[in-house]
Amino acid sequence: MKFNWTSDEATTLGITFTNNDERTVLKNILPKLQNFKNCFKSWHHRKLTLIGKNPTVLNTFALPKLIYVLTVLPNPPNDVINDIKSAIFNFIWDGKPDKIKRTQLIQSVENGGIQLTNIDSFLNAIKCTWVKRYLDYTITSKWKLFYQKILKNMVTPYSLNVTSAILSYMKLQTKTYFCLKILSTWSDVTHNLDTQTSS
Repeated sequence: MKFNWTSDEATTLGITFTNNDERTVLKNILPKLQNFKNCFKSWHHRKLTLIGKNPTVLNTFALPKLIYVLTVLPNPPNDVINDIKSAIFNFIWDGKPDKIKRTQLIQSVENGGIQLTNIDSFLNAIKCTWVKRYLDYTITSKWKLFYQKILKNMVTPYSLNVTSAILSYMKLQTKTYFCLKILSTWSDVTHNLDTQTSS
C-alpha cells in the first residue's frame, strides 16, 4: 500500500485531517453545518406543527448530517455549537422570536414540552458512546489498542471511573485531545447521574 505523506492535510474515511486540532474540526464541521441549515430551508415552505418540525425534520433529516463528524472528532467551538442551536430555533419559530422558553421545549410532552433535542446533551451522548463501545468486550475493533495502555488502570469489567485526578494526570501523559474530551464528558455525565441518584 502506498502513502503520500503531507504536512498540510490528508483525507481518509470522509474526514480531512490537518496539523491543528481546531482547524481539523472546523474544516469538517462547517460544510456539514451548511448542509444542516439547507435542510431546514428545504422544509421552510411547508406548514408544519412544532411536533412535526421536531421529530420529522430535525431528528430524521437534519441532525444525521452532523452526526458522523460530531462522533469522530472533538466537539466544535462554542460559537459553532451556538450556531447549530440558532439554526434549530430559527426553524422551529420560522425566523421569529422564541414564543416558548427553550428550556421548556426540551421537556417531555407530559411536562409541557415537545422533547426537542438538547444539543448539549446530544453532544455528550455521542461522546459517551465511545466509552460504551470500549467497554463492550464483544467489539474487537483495532482502534481499542490505542487506548488500552492509557485506560487499563481505570477500567473494570463493567465501568470506567474517571476522577478529576485521573483527568489531570492524563492531560500530562497524553496529547490525544479527542480521548481527553471523551473521558471528560464521561466524567461529567456520570458525576451528574451520581448526584441526581443521591439527591
